[in-house]
Amino acid sequence: NKGLNVIVAHPPIMFRGLKRLVSADPEQRLIAKAIRSDISIIAVHTPLDKTPHIGTSYAIGKLLSLQNMQTLCPEKLPYDNWGYGAVGQLPQAMSAEKFLSFVANTLHCETISHNGNIRNTIQKVAICTGSSVEFTFKAEASGADAYITADIKYHQMASSESMLLMDIGHFESEIISTSIFLHLFQEKIPNFALCISDASENIIKYYINTDGK
Repeated sequence: NKGLNVIVAHPPIMFRGLKRLVSADPEQRLIAKAIRSDISIIAVHTPLDKTPHIGTSYAIGKLLSLQNMQTLCPEKLPYDNWGYGAVGQLPQAMSAEKFLSFVANTLHCETISHNGNIRNTIQKVAICTGSSVEFTFKAEASGADAYITADIKYHQMASSESMLLMDIGHFESEIISTSIFLHLFQEKIPNFALCISDASENIIKYYINTDGK
């Protein structure tokens, strides 16, 4: 309806190749609709996750005012500091409960699941957006007091006794990609007509029990 012909997204519609398009599959219906509408879809998933200084984890670190950020899981190629995640220092240490509130308000999280390690103060923080609980040991090795990620399963919450392990939600951890793309296009290709989709919303809904039972 807006006359646009390219969609730039962070996660792709599909994670594996397709041999056919059938109307019974919702993902394939979306692809078929884009083809019929002559709309190209560009997904920049892993490259944006791994790009230092402007990637998703670094962007969240900047929102949380982290200083002296480094890549949590650095890789040697294609260049230095490339890799998943980020780790840095808060300007001032704060209690775990205050930090949970700070993250929830800053990242607009309706809920945050955590492992209950709220005894220690928080100053060094590790972040890896999306489903990245497998890097918990990297966060511990970095000396982080808290690790922010998403999609932590029940028993995985017990994988760290030293850190505050936080699940802020997959959508909440990656929605920042829209502002990253917008900034990059405005800076690098200023003559493009751009808009942020008003259809971006979390597919997971929450019921909040308010009756006290």
